[in-house]
Amino acid sequence: MIGRHWTVEELRHKSWEDLHKLWWACVKERNIIETQGAERERLKPGYGHFEANERKRTVRWTQRGIKHVLTERYYSWQAAKQLAKDDPEIEISEKGVHYTPGPTPEETEVDLEVGFTCFPLPKLRR
Repeated sequence: MIGRHWTVEELRHKSWEDLHKLWWACVKERNIIETQGAERERLKPGYGHFEANERKRTVRWTQRGIKHVLTERYYSWQAAKQLAKDDPEIEISEKGVHYTPGPTPEETEVDLEVGFTCFPLPKLRR
């Protein structure tokens, strides 16, 4: 791995499979860096320490970003699961999830005097 770390924004666009592959590529890269560090300690050539630390930092930042994205996805999934539990149209059971749509707007009675509900427009700044 040469270059910069992956940003969280870039990682958000990746699939689960891509994040999984990238995580293990980072693990492999960290293993290589540590092995080279042990060899460098054994040989004591006097160079390469700074570059290895920079590479290690870059890989750690990428892994930290992957964990951040997966944590975000987990919390989003938990929130969606809670919304589904609270929704009367969605039934969650051991057999799975069953969606029973409620009445459509055409099927509901509309008060002809009111017609429909208007939402206020936001005030524009000048």
